[in-house]
Amino acid sequence: MGADTERPSRVVRAYLDDVEAELAAFDALLAAHSRFAAFHLEQAAEKLIRAVRIDRRLVVTNTHDIILLIDGHPGDPSREPRPLPAGDPWRARMMEHEWLSKFATSYRYPTSSGRRDQGPTDDELASARRKLAEHLDLARRELLGG
Repeated sequence: MGADTERPSRVVRAYLDDVEAELAAFDALLAAHSRFAAFHLEQAAEKLIRAVRIDRRLVVTNTHDIILLIDGHPGDPSREPRPLPAGDPWRARMMEHEWLSKFATSYRYPTSSGRRDQGPTDDELASARRKLAEHLDLARRELLGG
């Protein structure tokens, strides 16, 4: 396998390994009933879509907005990040996780009045975690052939 095809595969594998690590961090924080657990679910989803984008040879930007990483900039398809291709099965899969984007920053910081938002229930988080784990397994099979 040439260097041109090997490098994206190595980077994709590294991102997918990081998704697994984020899920482990989530598990530990959920067990401790920490509101910071949701952040690690968001990070897992973000890293998963980044792995898909790299596999598709699309630019990966620094945005934490999962919908932007899926759909790109509405009205300006030439601006990065560009959307995943129409018909790509990962578009629908990742849309299931777009609600996690708000946890990249929300729930980690107090509001301007000093209040802390409660965030999703443990059941909602556990359900999202299961779906992310399913998508991680699918990504390993589809993107890495393993």
